[in-house]
Amino acid sequence: MAYGTEFMLLVILLLASAFFSASEIALVSLSRFRLKALLDKGMVGAEYIKRLKDDPRRLLTTILVGNNLVNTAAAAIATGIALDYFEHNGIAIATGVMTFLILLLGEIIPKSLAVRHNVPMALFFAPLIWYFSVLIIPIVKFFQVILKGIDALIGAKKGQPTITEDELKSIVQMGEDEGAIKEMEKSMIHRIFDFDDIPVAEVMTPKAEVVMVSSRMSIKDVLNINQKKQFSRLPVYEKSRDNIVGVFHVRDMMRFLRERRTDVPVTRVMRKPLFVPESKKLDSLLRQFQRSKDHLALVVNEHGSITGLITIEDVLEEIVGEIMDEGDHLDPHVVKLSKKSWRVQGKASLEELHKKIGFSGAETQADTLNGFIQEKTGKIPKEGDSLEHNKFMIVVEKMEGHRVALAKVVRK
Repeated sequence: MAYGTEFMLLVILLLASAFFSASEIALVSLSRFRLKALLDKGMVGAEYIKRLKDDPRRLLTTILVGNNLVNTAAAAIATGIALDYFEHNGIAIATGVMTFLILLLGEIIPKSLAVRHNVPMALFFAPLIWYFSVLIIPIVKFFQVILKGIDALIGAKKGQPTITEDELKSIVQMGEDEGAIKEMEKSMIHRIFDFDDIPVAEVMTPKAEVVMVSSRMSIKDVLNINQKKQFSRLPVYEKSRDNIVGVFHVRDMMRFLRERRTDVPVTRVMRKPLFVPESKKLDSLLRQFQRSKDHLALVVNEHGSITGLITIEDVLEEIVGEIMDEGDHLDPHVVKLSKKSWRVQGKASLEELHKKIGFSGAETQADTLNGFIQEKTGKIPKEGDSLEHNKFMIVVEKMEGHRVALAKVVRK
Protein backbone atom coordinates (compact mmCIF):
# COMPACT_ATOMS: atom_id res chain seq x y z
CA MET A 1 0.00 0.00 0.00
CA ALA A 2 1.43 3.41 -0.95
CA TYR A 3 2.33 5.68 1.95
CA GLY A 4 -0.05 8.35 0.67
CA THR A 5 -2.96 5.93 0.91
CA GLU A 6 -1.83 4.77 4.35
CA PHE A 7 -1.61 8.35 5.63
CA MET A 8 -5.07 9.10 4.22
CA LEU A 9 -6.49 5.98 5.89
CA LEU A 10 -4.82 7.00 9.17
CA VAL A 11 -6.51 10.43 9.02
CA ILE A 12 -9.89 8.80 8.32
CA LEU A 13 -9.47 6.46 11.31
CA LEU A 14 -8.55 9.37 13.60
CA LEU A 15 -11.65 11.23 12.42
CA ALA A 16 -13.71 8.10 13.12
CA SER A 17 -12.19 7.94 16.62
CA ALA A 18 -13.21 11.58 17.16
CA PHE A 19 -16.70 10.74 15.87
CA PHE A 20 -17.22 7.91 18.36
CA SER A 21 -15.79 9.92 21.29
CA ALA A 22 -17.93 12.97 20.52
CA SER A 23 -21.01 10.76 20.06
CA GLU A 24 -20.52 9.16 23.46
CA ILE A 25 -20.43 12.48 25.33
CA ALA A 26 -23.15 14.14 23.25
CA LEU A 27 -25.64 11.28 23.67
CA VAL A 28 -24.89 10.36 27.28
CA SER A 29 -24.90 13.97 28.51
CA LEU A 30 -28.22 14.84 26.84
CA SER A 31 -30.88 14.82 29.57
CA ARG A 32 -34.26 13.16 29.10
CA PHE A 33 -35.90 16.54 29.72
CA ARG A 34 -34.03 18.05 26.76
CA LEU A 35 -34.74 14.93 24.67
CA LYS A 36 -38.47 15.25 25.36
CA ALA A 37 -38.36 18.86 24.19
CA LEU A 38 -36.60 17.79 20.98
CA LEU A 39 -39.17 15.05 20.38
CA ASP A 40 -42.04 17.48 20.98
CA LYS A 41 -40.54 19.81 18.37
CA GLY A 42 -40.14 16.94 15.90
CA MET A 43 -36.41 17.54 15.47
CA VAL A 44 -34.68 15.28 12.91
CA GLY A 45 -32.59 12.70 14.74
CA ALA A 46 -34.49 12.95 18.05
CA GLU A 47 -36.23 9.59 17.54
CA TYR A 48 -32.84 7.89 17.04
CA ILE A 49 -31.57 9.47 20.26
CA LYS A 50 -34.58 8.07 22.09
CA ARG A 51 -33.98 4.57 20.71
CA LEU A 52 -30.35 4.65 21.84
CA LYS A 53 -31.05 6.12 25.30
CA ASP A 54 -33.82 3.56 25.85
CA ASP A 55 -31.16 0.85 25.39
CA PRO A 56 -28.04 2.24 27.10
CA ARG A 57 -26.15 -1.07 26.84
CA ARG A 58 -26.54 -1.03 23.08
CA LEU A 59 -25.46 2.61 22.94
CA LEU A 60 -22.28 2.21 24.98
CA THR A 61 -21.33 -1.17 23.48
CA THR A 62 -21.67 0.20 19.93
CA ILE A 63 -19.57 3.28 20.67
CA LEU A 64 -16.86 1.43 22.60
CA VAL A 65 -16.56 -1.35 20.01
CA GLY A 66 -16.36 1.22 17.20
CA ASN A 67 -13.84 3.37 19.03
CA ASN A 68 -11.58 0.44 19.89
CA LEU A 69 -11.73 -0.93 16.34
CA VAL A 70 -10.67 2.35 14.72
CA ASN A 71 -8.02 3.10 17.36
CA THR A 72 -6.51 -0.37 17.02
CA ALA A 73 -6.54 -0.11 13.23
CA ALA A 74 -4.94 3.36 13.35
CA ALA A 75 -2.21 2.12 15.70
CA ALA A 76 -1.49 -0.86 13.44
CA ILE A 77 -1.16 1.32 10.31
CA ALA A 78 1.00 3.88 12.14
CA THR A 79 3.26 1.09 13.42
CA GLY A 80 3.69 -0.29 9.90
CA ILE A 81 4.64 3.15 8.54
CA ALA A 82 7.05 3.79 11.43
CA LEU A 83 8.79 0.43 11.00
CA ASP A 84 9.41 1.20 7.31
CA TYR A 85 10.89 4.61 8.14
CA PHE A 86 12.67 4.00 11.47
CA GLU A 87 13.12 0.20 11.50
CA HIS A 88 13.83 -1.04 15.07
CA ASN A 89 12.80 2.28 16.73
CA GLY A 90 9.53 2.36 14.77
CA ILE A 91 7.33 0.67 17.41
CA ALA A 92 8.37 3.09 20.17
CA ILE A 93 7.95 6.12 17.90
CA ALA A 94 4.55 4.93 16.60
CA THR A 95 3.32 4.24 20.16
CA GLY A 96 4.32 7.71 21.36
CA VAL A 97 2.94 9.60 18.35
CA MET A 98 -0.33 7.65 18.17
CA THR A 99 -0.93 7.95 21.92
CA PHE A 100 -0.60 11.74 21.60
CA LEU A 101 -2.76 11.94 18.45
CA ILE A 102 -5.53 9.69 19.82
CA LEU A 103 -5.63 11.57 23.12
CA LEU A 104 -5.71 14.99 21.45
CA LEU A 105 -7.68 14.40 18.23
CA GLY A 106 -9.65 11.32 19.24
CA GLU A 107 -10.55 12.18 22.84
CA ILE A 108 -9.86 15.65 24.29
CA ILE A 109 -10.92 17.91 21.39
CA PRO A 110 -14.06 16.00 20.26
CA LYS A 111 -15.29 15.42 23.81
CA SER A 112 -14.73 19.08 24.74
CA LEU A 113 -16.74 20.15 21.69
CA ALA A 114 -19.48 17.63 22.49
CA VAL A 115 -19.90 18.97 26.02
CA ARG A 116 -20.52 22.48 24.68
CA HIS A 117 -22.64 21.43 21.67
CA ASN A 118 -24.27 18.20 22.81
CA VAL A 119 -27.70 18.90 21.28
CA PRO A 120 -26.71 19.51 17.61
CA MET A 121 -24.04 16.79 17.77
CA ALA A 122 -26.44 14.25 19.30
CA LEU A 123 -29.06 14.99 16.63
CA PHE A 124 -26.48 14.60 13.84
CA PHE A 125 -24.60 11.56 15.20
CA ALA A 126 -27.52 9.49 16.59
CA PRO A 127 -28.75 8.10 13.22
CA LEU A 128 -25.17 7.12 12.27
CA ILE A 129 -24.57 5.38 15.62
CA TRP A 130 -27.92 3.59 15.34
CA TYR A 131 -27.23 2.18 11.86
CA PHE A 132 -23.67 1.25 12.86
CA SER A 133 -25.14 -0.70 15.79
CA VAL A 134 -27.41 -2.52 13.32
CA LEU A 135 -24.34 -3.34 11.17
CA ILE A 136 -22.42 -4.90 14.09
CA ILE A 137 -25.48 -6.29 15.89
CA PRO A 138 -23.93 -9.77 16.43
CA ILE A 139 -21.00 -8.21 18.32
CA VAL A 140 -23.36 -5.93 20.29
CA LYS A 141 -25.58 -8.87 21.26
CA PHE A 142 -22.55 -10.90 22.37
CA PHE A 143 -21.36 -8.18 24.74
CA GLN A 144 -24.91 -7.54 25.99
CA VAL A 145 -25.17 -11.20 27.07
CA ILE A 146 -21.90 -10.84 28.98
CA LEU A 147 -23.13 -7.62 30.66
CA LYS A 148 -26.40 -9.29 31.69
CA GLY A 149 -24.41 -12.13 33.22
CA ILE A 150 -22.28 -9.67 35.18
CA ASP A 151 -25.42 -7.86 36.39
CA ALA A 152 -26.90 -11.16 37.58
CA LEU A 153 -23.61 -12.06 39.30
CA ILE A 154 -23.31 -8.81 41.25
CA GLY A 155 -27.07 -8.48 41.84
CA ALA A 156 -27.62 -5.21 39.98
CA LYS A 157 -30.98 -3.66 40.85
CA LYS A 158 -33.63 -3.03 38.21
CA GLY A 159 -36.22 -0.32 38.05
CA GLN A 160 -34.09 2.42 39.61
CA PRO A 161 -35.69 5.87 39.19
CA THR A 162 -34.36 7.87 36.26
CA ILE A 163 -34.08 10.91 38.51
CA THR A 164 -34.42 11.28 42.28
CA GLU A 165 -36.12 13.96 44.32
CA ASP A 166 -32.74 15.33 45.48
CA GLU A 167 -31.58 15.57 41.85
CA LEU A 168 -34.76 17.46 40.93
CA LYS A 169 -34.14 19.87 43.81
CA SER A 170 -30.60 20.41 42.53
CA ILE A 171 -31.98 21.13 39.04
CA VAL A 172 -34.38 23.67 40.54
CA GLN A 173 -31.51 25.29 42.48
CA MET A 174 -29.41 25.52 39.30
CA GLY A 175 -32.41 27.03 37.53
CA GLU A 176 -32.62 29.74 40.18
CA ASP A 177 -28.84 30.35 40.07
CA GLU A 178 -29.04 30.83 36.29
CA GLY A 179 -32.09 33.08 36.52
CA ALA A 180 -34.49 30.68 34.80
CA ILE A 181 -36.54 30.15 37.99
CA LYS A 182 -37.57 32.88 40.42
CA GLU A 183 -36.97 32.56 44.16
CA MET A 184 -40.71 32.34 44.86
CA GLU A 185 -41.12 29.62 42.24
CA LYS A 186 -38.24 27.66 43.76
CA SER A 187 -39.84 27.85 47.21
CA MET A 188 -43.16 26.66 45.80
CA ILE A 189 -41.50 23.70 44.06
CA HIS A 190 -39.71 22.73 47.28
CA ARG A 191 -43.01 22.89 49.17
CA ILE A 192 -44.55 20.55 46.60
CA PHE A 193 -41.74 18.05 47.21
CA ASP A 194 -42.45 18.15 50.95
CA PHE A 195 -46.24 18.16 50.53
CA ASP A 196 -46.77 14.40 50.66
CA ASP A 197 -44.70 14.11 53.86
CA ILE A 198 -46.68 16.61 55.96
CA PRO A 199 -49.36 15.15 58.26
CA VAL A 200 -52.61 16.99 58.92
CA ALA A 201 -51.63 17.45 62.60
CA GLU A 202 -48.82 19.85 61.61
CA VAL A 203 -51.11 22.24 59.73
CA MET A 204 -54.48 22.04 61.52
CA THR A 205 -55.91 24.73 63.74
CA PRO A 206 -55.95 23.33 67.32
CA LYS A 207 -59.40 22.61 68.80
CA ALA A 208 -58.95 25.29 71.49
CA GLU A 209 -58.81 27.95 68.77
CA VAL A 210 -61.67 26.62 66.63
CA VAL A 211 -64.86 28.71 66.72
CA MET A 212 -67.86 26.37 67.00
CA VAL A 213 -71.59 26.80 67.35
CA SER A 214 -74.00 24.77 69.47
CA SER A 215 -76.71 22.64 67.90
CA ARG A 216 -79.17 24.59 70.11
CA MET A 217 -78.37 27.87 68.36
CA SER A 218 -80.41 29.53 65.66
CA ILE A 219 -79.31 31.41 62.55
CA LYS A 220 -79.62 34.65 64.53
CA ASP A 221 -77.08 33.38 67.09
CA VAL A 222 -74.67 32.43 64.34
CA LEU A 223 -74.99 35.88 62.79
CA ASN A 224 -74.00 37.50 66.09
CA ILE A 225 -70.93 35.27 66.36
CA ASN A 226 -69.92 35.64 62.74
CA GLN A 227 -70.11 39.45 62.73
CA LYS A 228 -66.82 39.42 64.66
CA LYS A 229 -65.03 36.44 63.10
CA GLN A 230 -66.42 36.26 59.55
CA PHE A 231 -66.06 32.52 58.94
CA SER A 232 -67.67 30.84 55.94
CA ARG A 233 -68.00 27.47 57.72
CA LEU A 234 -68.49 26.63 61.41
CA PRO A 235 -68.49 23.20 63.11
CA VAL A 236 -71.69 22.40 65.02
CA TYR A 237 -71.37 20.52 68.34
CA GLU A 238 -73.99 18.88 70.53
CA LYS A 239 -73.56 19.04 74.34
CA SER A 240 -69.74 18.76 74.10
CA ARG A 241 -67.12 20.27 71.76
CA ASP A 242 -65.87 16.73 71.26
CA ASN A 243 -69.19 15.73 69.72
CA ILE A 244 -69.30 17.40 66.30
CA VAL A 245 -72.60 16.68 64.54
CA GLY A 246 -72.35 18.90 61.48
CA VAL A 247 -70.82 21.86 59.65
CA PHE A 248 -72.76 25.09 59.21
CA HIS A 249 -72.20 26.83 55.84
CA VAL A 250 -72.95 30.53 56.02
CA ARG A 251 -74.19 30.64 52.43
CA ASP A 252 -76.82 27.97 53.22
CA MET A 253 -78.67 30.41 55.48
CA MET A 254 -79.08 33.09 52.81
CA ARG A 255 -82.51 31.87 51.67
CA PHE A 256 -83.77 32.05 55.27
CA LEU A 257 -82.37 35.57 55.65
CA ARG A 258 -84.21 36.67 52.51
CA GLU A 259 -87.40 35.39 54.14
CA ARG A 260 -86.36 37.05 57.46
CA ARG A 261 -86.52 33.72 59.25
CA THR A 262 -83.58 34.00 61.63
CA ASP A 263 -85.12 31.70 64.24
CA VAL A 264 -84.37 28.57 62.15
CA PRO A 265 -82.12 26.16 64.15
CA VAL A 266 -78.64 25.47 62.76
CA THR A 267 -79.37 21.73 62.76
CA ARG A 268 -81.80 22.31 59.91
CA VAL A 269 -79.15 24.00 57.80
CA MET A 270 -75.96 22.14 58.72
CA ARG A 271 -74.25 19.56 56.51
CA LYS A 272 -72.61 16.24 57.29
CA PRO A 273 -69.07 16.69 58.74
CA LEU A 274 -65.91 15.16 57.31
CA PHE A 275 -63.50 13.53 59.77
CA VAL A 276 -59.85 12.75 59.03
CA PRO A 277 -57.06 11.25 61.19
CA GLU A 278 -54.13 13.33 62.42
CA SER A 279 -51.70 11.12 60.51
CA LYS A 280 -53.33 11.69 57.10
CA LYS A 281 -50.91 13.32 54.66
CA LEU A 282 -51.83 16.61 52.99
CA ASP A 283 -51.66 15.27 49.42
CA SER A 284 -54.16 12.54 50.35
CA LEU A 285 -56.42 15.06 52.08
CA LEU A 286 -56.38 17.39 49.07
CA ARG A 287 -57.50 14.53 46.81
CA GLN A 288 -60.25 13.71 49.32
CA PHE A 289 -61.40 17.35 49.33
CA GLN A 290 -61.52 17.25 45.52
CA ARG A 291 -63.62 14.08 45.49
CA SER A 292 -66.04 15.05 48.26
CA LYS A 293 -66.15 18.78 47.32
CA ASP A 294 -65.66 19.59 51.02
CA HIS A 295 -63.55 22.56 52.11
CA LEU A 296 -63.30 21.72 55.81
CA ALA A 297 -62.48 18.61 57.83
CA LEU A 298 -62.44 17.82 61.55
CA VAL A 299 -59.23 16.18 62.75
CA VAL A 300 -59.39 13.26 65.17
CA ASN A 301 -56.66 11.41 67.08
CA GLU A 302 -56.24 7.66 67.48
CA HIS A 303 -58.78 7.66 70.32
CA GLY A 304 -61.42 9.35 68.17
CA SER A 305 -61.29 12.68 70.01
CA ILE A 306 -61.47 15.95 68.08
CA THR A 307 -58.02 17.64 68.08
CA GLY A 308 -58.47 20.36 65.50
CA LEU A 309 -59.78 21.60 62.19
CA ILE A 310 -58.23 21.93 58.76
CA THR A 311 -59.50 23.72 55.65
CA ILE A 312 -58.61 23.47 51.99
CA GLU A 313 -57.03 26.93 52.36
CA ASP A 314 -54.67 25.56 55.04
CA VAL A 315 -53.67 22.76 52.68
CA LEU A 316 -53.05 25.03 49.67
CA GLU A 317 -51.06 27.49 51.77
CA GLU A 318 -48.48 24.74 52.30
CA ILE A 319 -47.77 25.02 48.56
CA VAL A 320 -48.35 28.65 47.63
CA GLY A 321 -47.76 30.35 50.99
CA GLU A 322 -50.11 32.62 52.90
CA ILE A 323 -53.45 33.29 51.18
CA MET A 324 -55.27 36.48 52.18
CA ASP A 325 -59.06 36.41 51.90
CA GLU A 326 -61.82 38.88 52.70
CA GLY A 327 -61.83 38.05 56.39
CA ASP A 328 -58.08 38.34 56.89
CA HIS A 329 -56.37 41.46 58.16
CA LEU A 330 -52.92 42.53 57.07
CA ASP A 331 -50.64 41.35 59.83
CA PRO A 332 -46.89 41.89 59.32
CA HIS A 333 -44.89 38.73 59.92
CA VAL A 334 -41.89 40.69 61.20
CA VAL A 335 -42.28 43.63 63.61
CA LYS A 336 -39.21 45.63 64.60
CA LEU A 337 -38.93 46.16 68.37
CA SER A 338 -35.53 47.83 68.50
CA LYS A 339 -32.38 48.18 66.46
CA LYS A 340 -31.43 44.56 67.11
CA SER A 341 -34.67 42.78 68.00
CA TRP A 342 -37.85 41.74 66.18
CA ARG A 343 -41.08 39.92 67.00
CA VAL A 344 -41.66 37.33 64.31
CA GLN A 345 -44.63 35.11 63.54
CA GLY A 346 -43.92 31.40 63.33
CA LYS A 347 -45.37 31.25 59.81
CA ALA A 348 -42.90 33.87 58.55
CA SER A 349 -40.81 32.42 55.73
CA LEU A 350 -37.04 32.14 56.11
CA GLU A 351 -36.71 34.05 52.82
CA GLU A 352 -38.59 36.98 54.35
CA LEU A 353 -36.41 36.88 57.46
CA HIS A 354 -33.28 36.83 55.33
CA LYS A 355 -34.43 39.88 53.36
CA LYS A 356 -35.62 41.89 56.37
CA ILE A 357 -33.12 41.09 59.13
CA GLY A 358 -30.34 39.07 57.48
CA PHE A 359 -31.32 35.81 59.19
CA SER A 360 -30.14 32.79 57.16
CA GLY A 361 -31.49 29.27 57.45
CA ALA A 362 -30.16 28.03 54.11
CA GLU A 363 -28.66 24.84 55.58
CA THR A 364 -32.05 23.55 56.77
CA GLN A 365 -34.99 21.94 54.97
CA ALA A 366 -37.52 24.23 56.70
CA ASP A 367 -39.38 27.04 54.92
CA THR A 368 -40.77 28.90 57.97
CA LEU A 369 -39.44 30.04 61.34
CA ASN A 370 -41.72 27.50 63.06
CA GLY A 371 -40.26 24.67 60.98
CA PHE A 372 -36.73 25.97 61.53
CA ILE A 373 -37.14 26.02 65.34
CA GLN A 374 -38.62 22.52 65.42
CA GLU A 375 -35.91 21.16 63.12
CA LYS A 376 -33.10 22.72 65.18
CA THR A 377 -34.47 21.72 68.59
CA GLY A 378 -35.69 18.31 67.45
CA LYS A 379 -38.91 18.65 69.46
CA ILE A 380 -42.14 20.57 69.87
CA PRO A 381 -40.92 23.71 71.68
CA LYS A 382 -42.51 25.32 74.73
CA GLU A 383 -43.03 28.99 75.46
CA GLY A 384 -39.79 30.39 76.86
CA ASP A 385 -37.55 27.93 74.97
CA SER A 386 -34.61 29.53 73.20
CA LEU A 387 -31.88 28.64 70.75
CA GLU A 388 -28.89 30.32 69.17
CA HIS A 389 -28.17 30.33 65.45
CA ASN A 390 -25.18 32.13 63.97
CA LYS A 391 -25.45 35.69 65.34
CA PHE A 392 -29.10 35.41 66.42
CA MET A 393 -30.95 34.36 69.58
CA ILE A 394 -34.51 33.06 69.12
CA VAL A 395 -36.94 32.96 72.05
CA VAL A 396 -40.35 31.27 71.71
CA GLU A 397 -42.98 33.67 73.07
CA LYS A 398 -46.29 32.04 72.09
CA MET A 399 -47.38 28.59 71.01
CA GLU A 400 -50.58 27.63 69.18
CA GLY A 401 -51.03 23.91 69.63
CA HIS A 402 -47.89 22.30 68.22
CA ARG A 403 -46.81 25.38 66.28
CA VAL A 404 -44.74 28.42 67.19
CA ALA A 405 -47.05 31.42 66.83
CA LEU A 406 -44.64 34.17 67.93
CA ALA A 407 -40.94 34.33 68.63
CA LYS A 408 -38.54 37.10 69.53
CA VAL A 409 -35.42 37.24 67.38
CA VAL A 410 -32.42 39.17 68.71
CA ARG A 411 -29.20 39.88 66.84
CA LYS A 412 -26.25 39.55 69.20
